[in-house]
Amino acid sequence: MNIKILFLFVALFCIIQFTQADFMEDVKDVWKSSVKGVQKTFSSIGDWFGDKASDAKDATSDLYDDAKSGMKDISKKIS
Repeated sequence: MNIKILFLFVALFCIIQFTQADFMEDVKDVWKSSVKGVQKTFSSIGDWFGDKASDAKDATSDLYDDAKSGMKDISKKIS
């Protein structure tokens, strides 16, 4: 009788361990895909801000060039 109970406990323990291992593997896969999704999101946000910063730099450079040429025109008219 005691051997049957021991065998049942061993079998139950093995079932729990195998089930838990599969569950933990699934959790690890979900975690990895979630992390990759978050990384892609932050990468996209970083690219967007980088593009906006580049556009702002180009616009500032254009304004500077326009102001510089305008100052040259004004100095020519004054002379």
